[in-house]
Amino acid sequence: MQTCKMSQLCFMYAPANFHLPLFLLLPSVLCLPFTSTSSLICSQGLCVVPTVMVHLFNVPKIALIEEQHLLENFIFVFKRVLEICLVRGTATVDVKHEAIRQKVYLRPQGDLRLIVSHPHVAVYVLSERLDVFEMILQVVAYLQWMNPYSKNSLVDLENEDAWTFAIQLEMNTMAVVFQIIARCYSTADTEQSRKTVKQMLVSAGNCTVKSLHHYLSKKLTFTSMSLHIPLHRVLSAILSKLVLFTWDDDNEGFLSDLQIDYTEEEVLDLLDLPLRIAAWMVQIRAQEWEDVSEDFYRLELIYRGSFWHDQSWDMDVLLLQFCAVAKEKMEHAIVLRMADHFHVQLCNPSKNLSFTWQKDPSVWRSKEA
Repeated sequence: MQTCKMSQLCFMYAPANFHLPLFLLLPSVLCLPFTSTSSLICSQGLCVVPTVMVHLFNVPKIALIEEQHLLENFIFVFKRVLEICLVRGTATVDVKHEAIRQKVYLRPQGDLRLIVSHPHVAVYVLSERLDVFEMILQVVAYLQWMNPYSKNSLVDLENEDAWTFAIQLEMNTMAVVFQIIARCYSTADTEQSRKTVKQMLVSAGNCTVKSLHHYLSKKLTFTSMSLHIPLHRVLSAILSKLVLFTWDDDNEGFLSDLQIDYTEEEVLDLLDLPLRIAAWMVQIRAQEWEDVSEDFYRLELIYRGSFWHDQSWDMDVLLLQFCAVAKEKMEHAIVLRMADHFHVQLCNPSKNLSFTWQKDPSVWRSKEA
């Protein structure tokens, strides 16, 4: 039996006690027929409610967003969609889950992007509602190290689509974060506004540093490789704006404002994942992963290519640079960590080092400077 047009509208998933005032909402014109995904989600204690498209641009202020708690509601729904897709026993999304393959998350994520595109929302979030920004970081954390690869299992990248779902999920999710940061930065058009924006971005940076500290404190063991560290890249996105400002402290710059109270070991932990990815890309170019898949070059090309590099490679390199100066007198420890990941052979790691390239391209050797 054919259902009515309203019941064929795109659905997004929310807990049973989730409500939005329907007189504020317009149904989306997109359609998503009921599938096994719907049954699966309902069976896990969630119900479906009609998706919404909120018309915000006729309202110059954000009273509508504040009064109806639209940011919190849509982040909550987005988070719940991802929570049902977690790998069992972990806090990482399984990109092979049917809800991810069907891109169920696109509806709340799309509506969330619409809300943050309002010209006043970015400033509102970073100046008055850092708790909302922290909620977004909690969602982003679910994507950390998703879709991992190991040398112990063969992969047919040509016929497998999990890697495309993973990249799409990160790009769509991070679009919300990048939009907030970019719109906030764009308001720095006067001397006074620049001071305000600097403080807002520093506050966002401190929130992200705190979230990363919580993530790294879990002391997870990584025996596989992944391209996905979006929580690290949020910090990089904020740093990419902070470096564009003039700072009173000529020596420390914005570092004196960021609350980086990490120990040396914690800075190395922050450095570790982007460094692992950089080393992995070198290994792929050196054809060390050909036994797993002859098509890993696809990941390396996408990571550094024009399609994604500004959100992946560029962000990771910036974070590596940041870690190198985040704490004084760490140069030696960072060189040793880099040597470990890139399999560099150090002749005397306790002294100042310079590196020379040997005839055997698989081995770097060092000598005293």
